[in-house]
Amino acid sequence: MKSAMLPVLVLLATVGVAAERPSSETSAARLVRLVGHPGPRGERAPAAELTLDVRGQAITFQTERVDVLRGNVLGADVLAELAPNRPSLRVYGSAPVLDKLRAATADDQVEITGYHRPGSRDLLVSDVTVKPAKKP
Repeated sequence: MKSAMLPVLVLLATVGVAAERPSSETSAARLVRLVGHPGPRGERAPAAELTLDVRGQAITFQTERVDVLRGNVLGADVLAELAPNRPSLRVYGSAPVLDKLRAATADDQVEITGYHRPGSRDLLVSDVTVKPAKKP
């Protein structure tokens, strides 16, 4: 009877250990795109107001949405993780890319694309797209 139970116990122990091992997806960097505009709140309420630390300069970013381009999480989950922190994100990237972000005005629509690791407050920016406000 005892020898018949041994394979079952080994199987249960193996399943328990496998369940405790963190998934590589939970710690893998995800590619995200933040869409919004810098500066104070406008007429529309943003999904979240983030504070970006760009080379020591604090930029308030009115985030309209977050698109997760690579990763198994919703944009709302990313915002819920980042919004309570100040600064929300420390932004890193090449000088020309970050200069576009720093030069954007409150009237501009800005898309920031970069890599973010869950639990981190760092964003490695690969691209910033600034769409100037339309003139009336």
